[in-house]
Amino acid sequence: MSIIHSGKEIRRLEADLPETPESIGDHLVSILENIPDMVFIKDAQHLRFVFINQAGEELLGIPASELLGRNDYDFFPEAQADFFTRKDRDVLGSGTALDIAEEEINTKSRGMRTLHTKKVPIIDNKGKAIFLLGVSEDITRRKQAETAAIHENERAELYLHISRAMIIGLDCKGNVSLINPRGCEILGYTEEQIMGKNWFETVLPETERSTVQAVFRQVISGETVPLTYFENEILDSNGNIHYIAWNNTIQKNADGEIAGTLSSGLDITERRQAEEKARLHQRELARVMRMSAVGEMASELAHEINQPLNAVTSYCEAALARIENPSLSSAAISTSEILRRAIAQARRASDVIQHLRHFLKKGDLPKKPLDADQLVRNATRFFGWEMQSPDLHIELLLRGQGSKILACEIQLEQVLLNLLLNGRDAIRHFKAKEGHLIFKTRILPNNLIEISLSDNGPGISDAILGKIFEPFQTTKENGMGIGLSISRSIIENHGGHIWAANLPHEGAVFGLTLPIYHD
Repeated sequence: MSIIHSGKEIRRLEADLPETPESIGDHLVSILENIPDMVFIKDAQHLRFVFINQAGEELLGIPASELLGRNDYDFFPEAQADFFTRKDRDVLGSGTALDIAEEEINTKSRGMRTLHTKKVPIIDNKGKAIFLLGVSEDITRRKQAETAAIHENERAELYLHISRAMIIGLDCKGNVSLINPRGCEILGYTEEQIMGKNWFETVLPETERSTVQAVFRQVISGETVPLTYFENEILDSNGNIHYIAWNNTIQKNADGEIAGTLSSGLDITERRQAEEKARLHQRELARVMRMSAVGEMASELAHEINQPLNAVTSYCEAALARIENPSLSSAAISTSEILRRAIAQARRASDVIQHLRHFLKKGDLPKKPLDADQLVRNATRFFGWEMQSPDLHIELLLRGQGSKILACEIQLEQVLLNLLLNGRDAIRHFKAKEGHLIFKTRILPNNLIEISLSDNGPGISDAILGKIFEPFQTTKENGMGIGLSISRSIIENHGGHIWAANLPHEGAVFGLTLPIYHD
């Protein structure tokens, strides 16, 4: 016996097929029993089951002993039994095979399942259909996976359309392989106009093109991973600049090879413009505030100038006394040494005036690499005359290890001087028996260096601590409260951060962090 199916043609049996399952050849039964899909045979007249394999018993949850000799109406809902019977009659009536891509079936043990069924008429040598052969594959899981994939694709498509971020896919050559409506809206291109175009040559400013392309090639070659966050400029179809904040990832093909990149970008143009406007406003405000601070600083600078000028006067009077009375020349200090000291103090007074001129100057001053520890030493030296007081001591704990910062020396010295003056005033206001200022430097993680100044004064009141760097916040009777505000502007303009806190027992600490500069 042979059953051969080719397309819709069914070859006739070489011999009459026996009408009882017991007489089916042992080899054929063995083959059918080991097929992983359900195989069943029904008689042509009553469509009763005359054979079912083990896979069919497991799928339906019905043993062969219960199934054989009965038809679909004995086991399945009437609507399903009607469907199965109609298809069976179509096959037997036409004498051709039928492929049912999907059909639902209620099973006893596995609930509702989806089957892919092929039905074939078995015809005797007289051309009469005597049996119906069916083979059913359980495609429930595959169908569920396909449905889930369809829903996932629908959700992805929906996200692409409703997202306020532009979604851009690039192939390995940098050509646009995907763009959502928001991307078209920002760029001013239709999907047809931008798809397939080289992203870098179409939307990147020429000044950034080569740099970004080089990074892209490294990502595609697997030399580096894409930046998860990146900001850059792009040009729309009218040549207008947009600032975009990107989140990036790579796309891989079925073989796990890098096939391109996928990026979502938010248009932050308005935010960047607002930030730039605020920065310019803050810079101008800082200049105006510096001008307003002249009165307050004048008294401090007058004190700074007065001390070296008094020293110059004293040294000159001593030198003049030597000249007029030669008998004094036997003193321990020579006349030339007295004059050298007078010159040093005069130069110091000149430096103070230069600092004032630069402080009042509009615009950014030139920056250069500065040794952080040496910057602290210079500021302390500038403050040196205050150290002559026996009740004030300055201690330096410098651990910058030669680290440099790119900064304007005059502005940074001004910040440190302001911190020193505030620390001194806090100690004097507190009337501490022995004032103690500690200047520290230390290296922090993330390529930063910290400069801090602590004092043993009264600390900062809770009412003002949270807003101490805001303009016009002061505890001094005659102070204007703009020194720390200006200091914050200077430090932030250098890419740093300034902060203040109370110490656990007494006193306060002011600190600033700045990026370490590498040659």
